[in-house]
Amino acid sequence: MLYQRAEKDGLRSKWAKSPKESKMKKTMVWALGLVIVLILGLVFTNQIPFIKDDSNVVMASISVDINPSFELDVNKNGMVLAVEALNDDAKTLDTTEIIGMDSADAIEKIVELATIAGFINPLDLEEDYVVVTTVLAKEANNQLMDTLNLQLQEKIQNSGTLQGVNVVEIKADIAQKMEAEGKDVPVGLYVLHGMVTSPDGTILSAKEFFSRQGNLDAIKLQNNV
Repeated sequence: MLYQRAEKDGLRSKWAKSPKESKMKKTMVWALGLVIVLILGLVFTNQIPFIKDDSNVVMASISVDINPSFELDVNKNGMVLAVEALNDDAKTLDTTEIIGMDSADAIEKIVELATIAGFINPLDLEEDYVVVTTVLAKEANNQLMDTLNLQLQEKIQNSGTLQGVNVVEIKADIAQKMEAEGKDVPVGLYVLHGMVTSPDGTILSAKEFFSRQGNLDAIKLQNNV
């Protein structure tokens, strides 16, 4: 009777067996533990992108026109993700090594390669022009444009290669880029020719464009150059 009363009051003998957990409860606990282990395993093997990696997202394109002409795709930090040769002269130069460089270093390298190949005469400052045109992606903000411009200006000040040419910077938008692509023309040259009336509508290289009397002065009057 004492034992039964103690049991009723919630007291148990130290020799009494613990009540068995139900089979279903044990199964649920085991399954939950397995799920947690799998999730932790996926996290540590980077299979679940809790933090979005946008380092490979193109945030701007930069057209570099000398003749040759190239287009660089860059990410939010200005690092070159891809490079495309836009004409036959550009296809003669090997620019694979500029992938992974920041845009200013890449532009310097393109000018260096063009100089070695004879497209640029470093001793003739009056005739050699490099047109650098930047187009931001819709997702990008103006801070990226400022960053790219600052990087290029600092590179020009410290680079003997870029100080040997005239660098003309242009800002363009996506609509202008699409129009240029529709005409199979580098966006920088397309924008330049839109600033100056061309009687025959012929698209010239950067060197030919600036060699024509009055074109350089007309470009200097534009607000976005």
